[in-house]
Amino acid sequence: MRQLSLFLSAHGGASFALGIHTVLIAWISVAYLHLSPSALAWVQAAALIPSVFAILVAGVFADRYSPKKILMTAYSILAIAYLGLGLVVYFNKLHFWGLLCYAVVAGIGNAFVQPVREKLIALFPKGELQRRISGASIIQFSSQSAGIVLASFSDHFGLYYIVAAQVFAALAAVFMVLSMRFEMDFHRDKARGIIPDIRIAIKAYRADKALTQLLVLIAFNGYMHMGVFLVVLPIIARDVYGFTSVQYGLLQLSFVIGMVAAQWGFVLRSKIQFPGQGALFCLLYSAVVGFALAQEPTLIGLYTLILFWGWVAGSSATHCRLVLQVKVSHKLRGKMMSIYQFVLFGLAPLGALATGHILNFYSLQQILKGMALSSGILFVIFMFSRSLWAVEQK
Repeated sequence: MRQLSLFLSAHGGASFALGIHTVLIAWISVAYLHLSPSALAWVQAAALIPSVFAILVAGVFADRYSPKKILMTAYSILAIAYLGLGLVVYFNKLHFWGLLCYAVVAGIGNAFVQPVREKLIALFPKGELQRRISGASIIQFSSQSAGIVLASFSDHFGLYYIVAAQVFAALAAVFMVLSMRFEMDFHRDKARGIIPDIRIAIKAYRADKALTQLLVLIAFNGYMHMGVFLVVLPIIARDVYGFTSVQYGLLQLSFVIGMVAAQWGFVLRSKIQFPGQGALFCLLYSAVVGFALAQEPTLIGLYTLILFWGWVAGSSATHCRLVLQVKVSHKLRGKMMSIYQFVLFGLAPLGALATGHILNFYSLQQILKGMALSSGILFVIFMFSRSLWAVEQK
């Protein structure tokens, strides 16, 4: 039990630092450096593109090496990235290329966290898998919310002190993992090489129609509901509503609160028999959000819609992860999750870059309506094949 507590505490500390990162990287871009939409898109993509390839390596390592060593490495990389940002801020050397380098290093560190976390969630004993996944997510998003709240006051407290808190949280996560005495028996995968291991995972996806459809859904979510979101939300905040850092932080917080609410729903409800169905219905909910945001709602309406969007994103993510956990054997879980994350984060920077450049020719309203329409169309397409729909959690 102590090992689980240390792991979750470390995960919470790292998530707190990630919450600060989520606000600062966008707010520094639009408010301090006054970047154009296309330049903002490159900054957001820089945090995702390197992690796409690092995720594949991370998944293989999660099945082959000690989870503790991988977490130590990942959290140490993140601490170094945050410390670098702190030094740049302290010496007043903020510029586009420096922020780009920071985004790259932070993206690599975050890439190694997810496959290990999924591996450990399945390994810890007791409790339904659904509740373990949601419980870890609640800690993650609650800590992330606290980081977002703190980062939203960067104009009041000073950017340097916010980054210092980020560095402290990351270092605390490193020391908590170092304190773990990880004696849990885990499957040590046979060393075959990274490429052969990845091929095994790809073959497993192709052999199962439901998993193939899951990858299509994840690719769409990464492109539309992650990539588009990363660029559209800061632009809406700056150009449409003229937000301050506090108002933008609250907007990010609304999204995360929605995700936390979704996870509490999974903890409190009974076992989900058909997780694939919930994942597909989230496409329709996303379409509603896109059309509503395109109407330029009032401030209360905007915060409400972003809150609901967070709930949809959290619900979709957990349903999709449940499908994967149900369908995949433990010895392949790290590699399979790395492919899952590769597709999700691989399409996200493409969505961000495309959105940043498309905004030079089309309005925000047109982009949001296009996102909504494509979500509805994909839902209809999936209705013609019931493989993902029929996945059952025994």
